Amino acid sequence: MREKQAAGIAVALAGVAVAAGVVFASAGGVFDDDDGYVSPPALDSGGLQNVASTQTSPIISVPPSPTWRVADPTTERPTTTTEETSTRASSTSREPTTSRTRPSRTSATTTTTTTPDG
Repeated sequence: MREKQAAGIAVALAGVAVAAGVVFASAGGVFDDDDGYVSPPALDSGGLQNVASTQTSPIISVPPSPTWRVADPTTERPTTTTEETSTRASSTSREPTTSRTRPSRTSATTTTTTTPDG
């Protein structure tokens, strides 16, 4: 229900805006019937000189070729190599910048003893 009210208010505001625009335009004289024609001033060529004509280059036309193609590459494409990069903490981090490694676990050494049966 609120959507319908909002849509009605929006349409009413748009109508008021159009009406206000028409009122302001008519007050400014936009819709007047005066066809006041202003003629342009006459051209004055009193201080101008003629320019000598120059020869132009001949027109060269190049017809389209049905055999066009992209040129062969003249150099080899660069290859990208991936290197392992170590990530370090940024200097703004509160953690120290030294890397810590977790100590590896060592297996327990077991010894077997034999007792003589006797």
